[in-house]
Amino acid sequence: MMMNILGNIVSSDKDNHVYIQVILSFCRHCGEDFAGIISRKQRVLLEKHNAVYPRFDVIPKGVQATFHQLLLGYYKSLSKHLLHDHKEVQNKERHNRHILLVSLMILFLKL
Repeated sequence: MMMNILGNIVSSDKDNHVYIQVILSFCRHCGEDFAGIISRKQRVLLEKHNAVYPRFDVIPKGVQATFHQLLLGYYKSLSKHLLHDHKEVQNKERHNRHILLVSLMILFLKL
């Protein structure tokens, strides 16, 4: 049931990433149980103190792997989207800077 709901949210949101807060909240609160994901902060602390994280098999490993692949696909889609948006912003900034410089040159030439 939860897999169907999350799958529908992810599949409908792969283009616009409107529901990213829902996905992030799910990962933060249920990621450990459903997808076997632990936070970076916890992982670093475990490595620092050479400790083993206790795992509870609430959900079978096969189902966890399916959730993990679903979230990984969403992450890859999101990273492509953000890189594309970043390139657009850089191009707009470059264009605006060019317009500003041309405007300043015209202004100084009139003086």
